[in-house]
Amino acid sequence: SSGINAEYGDSSTAYYECDYGYKLIGSQKNYTCDKLTGVWSIVTSDNPNGTPPTCQELQPAKTREADVRMAISSGSPVDCTVLGVALQTSLEDENALLCTITDSCTFSDFTCEHDSQNNVISMEFVLNQIYNLMDKNILD
Repeated sequence: SSGINAEYGDSSTAYYECDYGYKLIGSQKNYTCDKLTGVWSIVTSDNPNGTPPTCQELQPAKTREADVRMAISSGSPVDCTVLGVALQTSLEDENALLCTITDSCTFSDFTCEHDSQNNVISMEFVLNQIYNLMDKNILD
């Protein structure tokens, strides 16, 4: 069901909510009823009939991924395979990469390159969200 529901905080405040799987479009946080006129604040010059907001069905993403690039100072070249595993392990140990711990994403396509002139190692990897694609916060 895509129903919209008016929820009342008390006799003079209300707000709208949508059923699960839908997003509220065009609503302010709370509406109030003017005690003198009995008119709800949803009735405005732009909305003279007090038409409620609408609910739009949420569509899960087909894919979600984050391309991550970083660089570190290093005077010597490294083995990229070893560095990729070490980086993922370190990020997980610091709770900076929770989605791989919870199996919500995968760590893949790690590459690195050593710039001996600037003593910098550039790294790239991809996080592919594989679980609950409706939740955009997993890769944050």
